[in-house]
Amino acid sequence: MTAGGGGPVPMKLQEFLFREALAEIGISGGRVDIDHEKGICRHDSTGPVPVTFPMRIVRRVAMLSKAKHCDFAFMGVITPHRQWILKYPNVAASRYGRNPQSKYIFHEDYYRRLCAARFGISPTGECPWSYRFLESVMCHAIPVLSDTETDIYADAFFHVRDSQQKRWDAAICERNYRVLIERHTLARFGTP
Repeated sequence: MTAGGGGPVPMKLQEFLFREALAEIGISGGRVDIDHEKGICRHDSTGPVPVTFPMRIVRRVAMLSKAKHCDFAFMGVITPHRQWILKYPNVAASRYGRNPQSKYIFHEDYYRRLCAARFGISPTGECPWSYRFLESVMCHAIPVLSDTETDIYADAFFHVRDSQQKRWDAAICERNYRVLIERHTLARFGTP
């Protein structure tokens, strides 16, 4: 991809992940439309689908240990909107996902930390959804949202609010995981 001035224009992560998922099921051409605000990806072969992860990422996370060593995990940018997360242990400030040189590379340390946690602190950011919510589900951690924010994908998954009592349950995490595979991968369109 290039900008009008000839320099490269990196695609949004949402488009990158969707194109990778399409390639896994044998679709390499055609028009891709991304509505980042609404978390929708579209291709003629799939129609509109929600934010989508390629199975290569899901499989790589599946190989990581899910032994729970801590209650909470968060790694990311801590904005004024996200100050509520600072009361939790195991919160790490990081700009890894904002760095264009690293954001498209599998961040194993991030996924290991999330896999070791019972709960993934999952604040939304610029959009009414977050990768972190879905990544928590992928890592068998129950997502935690603030009391006031909305994640457009949250209703499909068991999650807890900041002020709610938190009780981890492996069966709930497995149910969440199955919903993630069904709704946020392209597995239903073919076997990658």
